[in-house]
Amino acid sequence: MVETAGSKTYVGRYDSEDQRGVHMLDVGVHDVAEGSSKEDYLRKSVKFGIRSDHKHVLVPTDQVVRVTRLSDLPT
Repeated sequence: MVETAGSKTYVGRYDSEDQRGVHMLDVGVHDVAEGSSKEDYLRKSVKFGIRSDHKHVLVPTDQVVRVTRLSDLPT
């Protein structure tokens, strides 16, 4: 999971990181601005699996606040 300084959280497979940012594969994107809470989205992703919206996402370095494994989240 990659949390950003904005309203979006990216959940998927961490692939790599370079000077441009964090590369992720099979990514679901949650945007708090769309209504549901990040915690609910993460809880459902852990329980039912990640709903992949994108095959590849590059999250720019300047937007990344934290990278966390889903398995490290409290259940």
